[in-house]
Amino acid sequence: MHLLCTSPIKENWAEELTALGATVTTLEFDGTFEAADDAKFDGAMITSEAFKLYFQGGMSALSVPYDALSALVRSGHVAWVHVCASGLDVPVFFPLMRACHETGTTLTHCPGVYGIPIAQYCIGHMLSVCRMIPQHAINQASRKCATTTQTRPSGRLRNDMARFHGRYESLVQRDIRTCTVGIVGAGGIGAELAKLSKAFGMGTIGWRRNAAPAPNYDEMLSGPDGLDRLLSA
Repeated sequence: MHLLCTSPIKENWAEELTALGATVTTLEFDGTFEAADDAKFDGAMITSEAFKLYFQGGMSALSVPYDALSALVRSGHVAWVHVCASGLDVPVFFPLMRACHETGTTLTHCPGVYGIPIAQYCIGHMLSVCRMIPQHAINQASRKCATTTQTRPSGRLRNDMARFHGRYESLVQRDIRTCTVGIVGAGGIGAELAKLSKAFGMGTIGWRRNAAPAPNYDEMLSGPDGLDRLLSA
């Protein structure tokens, strides 16, 4: 199996690739690679690492490796292309998708891959806001003792507080169970976020184009009126 991939596939998964009997040619982010002109590739993938090109040089920079891969597909050098994205509604993918369609090249992607990590990311920020994690970090760095109105300074805590010589600040935090989450676009990521939100005891309201009951949502809304209702909840 001969694969054409951008970094860090070759660098990070050398043992696994060897076990599969696969060899990898690295497609550089400038669209170049070292291989014979008539080289054939069983599969090709541009990793998510390429997305940094957008922040370095905009869409034109990000298009470079995709355009190079599109040209290889059109010339019949690639049998299978995998797009490292959950959705395909991104303009930079369109020339590559068109090339695969016109040449009959197999095209795959990874729907649902971001559901769990993005949902966890959102929950992390909710907890950070409700439990004032940034302020705790500031207080810790400045050696200022801080607690919540829910914590009574007794026992060992009282003794520890004495070491701070009066530098004490009470932080009034929020119980995340008192919050309601509004999820606009109740797709795969939204479904995972709703599940985690319910696990934390939160209320959940979803919005999507076609309203229908869905697991872990207290209410599902649709249309302009539904969106207004969600945002005002």
